[in-house]
Amino acid sequence: MRRRLALSLLVVLFVLSLAGCSDKNEETVPGEAVQSAKYPLALMSAEVSLNDGGKPEVRVIVKNISRKTIDAYTVGIYCFDRFGNQVKRNGFGSNRYAGINQSTVRPGETFGSDYFWTLHGQDNTAKIEVVLEKVHFTDDTVWLPQEGQKIAIKGVLDQ
Repeated sequence: MRRRLALSLLVVLFVLSLAGCSDKNEETVPGEAVQSAKYPLALMSAEVSLNDGGKPEVRVIVKNISRKTIDAYTVGIYCFDRFGNQVKRNGFGSNRYAGINQSTVRPGETFGSDYFWTLHGQDNTAKIEVVLEKVHFTDDTVWLPQEGQKIAIKGVLDQ
């Protein structure tokens, strides 16, 4: 009898703990920022190439791994030369280039093969680190990484 009661209590506690692990994104208020250990957008690849004018441009391929449609995302593109030194815009400030994309990316869809950012003023860029910073969904919710969470990918100049 005690074993049966103890087993029943364990099952109830297990079920209650699973209920507490449900995805809260579905309960958000429009415009509310959502922080989650999960991330909705996978960074599949990143590369630096030179355009026809000799300026570096960055392509980042992403995949929507969430169940929601994404209509915007931002990335920080951190620029470095071949030695690993920071390449700052026109030699001043930060080596971070702010990238924003406002194209629709549906669940399961891959995007970015024909989309790029030109790194004006950061001409010596040969290496990059792309960090996912924010994702906006069509239901007007926003995903942000948790404190200390970093979703990033590196790329190098293809020449």
